[in-house]
Amino acid sequence: MLNKIGCYLMFALVAIGYRDASAAIYPALTGTVIDAATGKPVQGASVLVYWTKSVLRPPIEAGSELVKARLAETDHDGRYHIDGIIKLLGAFEFKGDTVLIVYQPGYCVQIEQEYRGDSKVIIKEGNLIKLERIPPDFDHGKHYEEIEDALRGVDDYSYMLPDGSVTWNSAKNSALNGQPEKQELLRRAYWEEERSRRKYER
Repeated sequence: MLNKIGCYLMFALVAIGYRDASAAIYPALTGTVIDAATGKPVQGASVLVYWTKSVLRPPIEAGSELVKARLAETDHDGRYHIDGIIKLLGAFEFKGDTVLIVYQPGYCVQIEQEYRGDSKVIIKEGNLIKLERIPPDFDHGKHYEEIEDALRGVDDYSYMLPDGSVTWNSAKNSALNGQPEKQELLRRAYWEEERSRRKYER
């Protein structure tokens, strides 16, 4: 009797794990970035969006992997548009989070997150983002850390083998997935860290 139950349970797990692949839709994101005080559009602001997927690994491990990162810049009217994507998900993979990061030197970074399809957090079209100007006694070092922390999801660890090792080809291919967008935004934000450094050197 126990063997029969075990066989049924194993069959159920295999059936779930090897279900037909499904497609996850990550919609396009559009919006306008304005100065919170003046209401005027902010031109040249960096808008970085990245999407993730949740991956279940037997027996009980779960993790998040990068699907795609895209970086856009606001136009003269403060508007941005980022194309959506359709991602084919395999066994034990599910649609993950969407993270939106808006940064312009001289303003506080704006970070919005949509957790596993909770559409109340990120508006897909016509999102209005109000950037606050940095106050006089601003902690630029902490601000830079906040930006770095928000960008952690752009790091792709899917190339790691179960034992934690990596192969050269997998690491090389992974480095091309999302990293350029992250480095470009950090390059712009680097002045925050520099401002903090100069403050403490006085």
